[in-house]
Amino acid sequence: MLYKRVVDPVNASGPGFSELYHNNSSASGDDNSAYDALGRPEDAVGKLQEAVRETPTATRYFHLTRAFVKADKGAAARDAWQKAKKEFHLREKQVHPLERAEFRRLDAELTKDRL
Repeated sequence: MLYKRVVDPVNASGPGFSELYHNNSSASGDDNSAYDALGRPEDAVGKLQEAVRETPTATRYFHLTRAFVKADKGAAARDAWQKAKKEFHLREKQVHPLERAEFRRLDAELTKDRL
C-alpha cells in the first residue's frame, strides 16, 4: 500500500522525517528528493550509504551517485557509478522514466574518463 506524507520543510527535522514521505523506495533510501528539496545533499548521501550497506542494488547506487554529484564529491560519484554499472549491471531501463535523462547525463559525464 502506497501512501504519501506531507513534508513540512519548516519542521523537516521533526519526528518521522527519516521516513521521508513514502513507504516505498523512499523509506528504504532509494529516493532522497526530500533532502534534495531542502538543499541537504550530505544528508541524502548518509541515508543512501546506509541503504546501500543494508541492501545494495543498482538503483540505490544510481541514487547514491546523484547524491554524491549534488554534494560535489566527484571521485565518490565516479566510484558509485562504476559499481552500479559493473557490479550491479545498471541499465537505463531500470530507472524511472523521469530519471532517464539524468541517467544519460551521468553516464556521459562519469564514464568519459574511462581507461
